[in-house]
Amino acid sequence: MISDLALLTETERDIILNALSKLKDQAKSKNPVRITELAGLGKEMWRGIDVDQYLKDLRSEWDDRKIR
Repeated sequence: MISDLALLTETERDIILNALSKLKDQAKSKNPVRITELAGLGKEMWRGIDVDQYLKDLRSEWDDRKIR
C-alpha cells in the first residue's frame, strides 16, 4: 500500500494527508469520526478514470497472482 502512494500526484497525496490528519485529530479529541464525513473524500482522484477499465485491470492483476 505504501508503494502505491508513490504513484499518486502531489494533490492526491495532499488529500490523503489531510484526511489522515483530520482522523488523527479527531481520535485525540475522543470524538468518533462519522462515516458520513468521509463521503466524497478523494473524488478528485477518479476524474477522467474509466471505472470499468480500472476494475478490469485490477481483476487481471488478481488472476496473475498465485495463491500459495
